[in-house]
Amino acid sequence: MVDPVYKHQEKIRLVAWPSPQDYNEAIQNPQLCFEDRELANLAPQLNALGLPKPATGNFATVYHLSGNDSEFAVRCFLNPLKDEQHRYAALASCLKKLNLPFCVRFEFIDIGIRVHGDWRPLVKMEWANGTSLAEHVRSIRTKPEELNKLAENFKQMVLRLSESGIAHGDLQHGNIIVDGDRIKLVDYDGVFVPELEGFGSNELGHPNYQHPQRTADFFNGKLDHFSAWVIYASLRILAIDPTLWQMLNGGDECLLFRHADYIDPAGSQAFYILETHPDPQVRLWSRQIRWLLSQPIEDLPALDAPPMASVNLPPVREPVVSFDQQKDLFTGVPPPEPAVVSVEEPVPVRGVTTGAPVQTRQFVTLSIAAALVLLPVLIAILSSIPKLMADHANVLEQQQHVAPSTINRAAEDAAGDAALVSTANPTRAQSAYLKALKASDEDLDALAADYYKAALTANEIDHSLTERQFGNCWHMIGHWQYRHDEGDSGLSAFRKAYAAYDKSGIKYTNMLDDIARVLNNKRSYFESTDTSFAALKAGLSGAGRDGDVGYFSSYHELESIGSQMPELLKQDPKRACLAFGKIVDYLLPSATDNAEVRSHKTDALNMFTKSIADEAWNQLHMGNLDTAKKLTDLLGRCIGNAHNGYEQIYKDLMRQISDRIKTPPTSAD
Repeated sequence: MVDPVYKHQEKIRLVAWPSPQDYNEAIQNPQLCFEDRELANLAPQLNALGLPKPATGNFATVYHLSGNDSEFAVRCFLNPLKDEQHRYAALASCLKKLNLPFCVRFEFIDIGIRVHGDWRPLVKMEWANGTSLAEHVRSIRTKPEELNKLAENFKQMVLRLSESGIAHGDLQHGNIIVDGDRIKLVDYDGVFVPELEGFGSNELGHPNYQHPQRTADFFNGKLDHFSAWVIYASLRILAIDPTLWQMLNGGDECLLFRHADYIDPAGSQAFYILETHPDPQVRLWSRQIRWLLSQPIEDLPALDAPPMASVNLPPVREPVVSFDQQKDLFTGVPPPEPAVVSVEEPVPVRGVTTGAPVQTRQFVTLSIAAALVLLPVLIAILSSIPKLMADHANVLEQQQHVAPSTINRAAEDAAGDAALVSTANPTRAQSAYLKALKASDEDLDALAADYYKAALTANEIDHSLTERQFGNCWHMIGHWQYRHDEGDSGLSAFRKAYAAYDKSGIKYTNMLDDIARVLNNKRSYFESTDTSFAALKAGLSGAGRDGDVGYFSSYHELESIGSQMPELLKQDPKRACLAFGKIVDYLLPSATDNAEVRSHKTDALNMFTKSIADEAWNQLHMGNLDTAKKLTDLLGRCIGNAHNGYEQIYKDLMRQISDRIKTPPTSAD
């Protein structure tokens, strides 16, 4: 289907592919925007402001419509389609024959939704009740029986798909919906069915679940093999040790593994933590994923193959960062120490009497070293043993569902020298910090905020929090203030958190987004734009903590900047145009960019070019010729790197600006 980029009506106007905001505006009137009568009689789910509440991904924006005892998900595409109608027709034909219980009914509608007078296609899909895989795992992560049952149900679903010659193409936490014992799959844009043999893949799936060798040419029934193993192994690992969810920041666009882990498995922090874990099954599942990464993608086995128990793999390396920097961003929990006992021996837990053999020689050596280095500190600690032990006992009592070894490690202070604080006697700051983590984990936000503040207060005396823990405290306090409009609504707290993270070596780009959002609410639009631009650059360069996920967040930053254009131009047109020019300069491909960065920059430039063109027309219609001319000049710089059609839009703008300069409009106009 050829997308008309512009057309002539009473006057020339811009008709580009709809943005999420365009869809938001159209769907507010279902009777007018839908040709399908069933959809026309439904209403979209609304947010607190009474506006449609979409879920926007990389390829589509999805709306939840309900009414008349019917519920549907409506997928509106964010880019022009090539052969999607043929793909969905082949998929519908295949699924109709198989009647798979985990697939939902859907319909591709070519004349689907009318946006600014033009019809765009959509997918009408039966609404799948339940929660996403990540949310469900979060809720049951301390219940190993339920996790193992979920893993087995997932495995049976994947094998049923594979036996039918079908591959979903994007198995990940957001496309798997869990409702009790039932699993449903959604998002069928990248599905392979035998009828599509010879086609290429039109998407590459979520990078945190895909093999690094995957390309558009790899499109067959083996498409899900790697992602299925990643999900299955993650569930099995969490059933053994649920504390790994927090330690590896599960739920943050992944279960346990990320794309960065797949690029350098031997140097990955996640693989290091898992393969130095005391449980042999955890180590086995981790090595299975590493083995899969070492194999050609076309040779990966299906999920019913036994794990490769004994294979030669490079040994995992301890990440080249300080012990403190290995701690999880939100929990401050360091990775497990390498096991020093055989698998058959019980693993000792320091500070907790278990009756198991203790590695006495190692413990004594460590204690002597710590005493020599921190003798004055140890004397002070000994003088307050009763109070400290009471605090620690309280923490243990409140966190019974957390493994004792994890609690002990969370109380270790690795900043500065290598000496360890006695895990039987955490400092007041550490004790409050642990209580805050527990309250956050149980969604007791007010209590957690109080504990984070208490940890900061105590830290002024005992200075025991690491830079990362210090940053975590301010980060969480900032979110509390932002949600409850307290004080400066989190701005000061977010800035302190970002400074602490930066000092500890973390490039946490989402913190910049938090700061920009607060500045935008305070109407500090230029400062907000500068902050969003910094986050944009970090995301597109892959420098952020989230790795490739940063690419997705970068598009959000561009949307934020685009939405602020009118206000920026109203406050200071010259300064605003200079700011937009800097963004264009950065987004134009550079000879130093690798292929991946160049591709993402091109996508981002397409999005920003549309914002510039829209605002140029807007300024022209308001009579602001000088501003319209500057924006049109920016548009001209983008030509050749954006979607086809902007050349004509540029010419139309230049012609109308020239005409108005020659013949200024009268007051009657």
